[in-house]
Amino acid sequence: MDNERVIDAERLHYTPLNQAIRAAVRDGIGMITINNVLGQRFIADGLKGAVQITINGTPGGDLGIFMSGPHIEIFGNCDHAPGNTMDAGEIIIHGSGGDATAHSMRGGLIMVRDDIGYRGGIHMKEYGDHKPVLVIGGNARAFLGEYMAGGMIVVLGCRGSRILPDKGIGSGIMEGGSSYAVMCLITFSESAQKRVLQLKKRKNSLYSISGGMLRSSPLIPHPCLKTCIP
Repeated sequence: MDNERVIDAERLHYTPLNQAIRAAVRDGIGMITINNVLGQRFIADGLKGAVQITINGTPGGDLGIFMSGPHIEIFGNCDHAPGNTMDAGEIIIHGSGGDATAHSMRGGLIMVRDDIGYRGGIHMKEYGDHKPVLVIGGNARAFLGEYMAGGMIVVLGCRGSRILPDKGIGSGIMEGGSSYAVMCLITFSESAQKRVLQLKKRKNSLYSISGGMLRSSPLIPHPCLKTCIP
């Protein structure tokens, strides 16, 4: 179709790859499919508009950095910091995310089907009507939500392992003004519920949501997380 373009990224450096993406957007292409992605960094960096991008493979670091508007869907895992300083749009990962997923994110939505690494959501912030949301289908490692100054992180814990097993959850969360930071632990297992109770005793802006409220959440119907609904 005239509104679609397919880019083969095999053996392609990230600079010409991004040039090809920008050329497609300039040409008014609304749907871009990128195949054979293997470690190319900065894909869709600073990209604006309503373009839909499908990535087949494993993108490198800083996917969607400074992005404002596009919808990116990845069928594979992501390297570090997808959505770094993202302003608007969506990143949907049908796999795992690396360290610092949603680093300094200030708007839009990131959904990760499986797990993320360390320091997810670090420095997330919100302003005006920009409220960033990070949804994690599986688990997250140490220092999740470190220095958050706004936005929301949802951890579903669907993969059966002990939810948030590491230290530093929500450490350094900023409070005050019109911004606030929230982490929602939507859980189903008894062991995960006990972990929620442990975390609630800490003095930070950590809130929990029980499994019974899951069906009323507007975040869940996305197909990326359908397998998490019991």
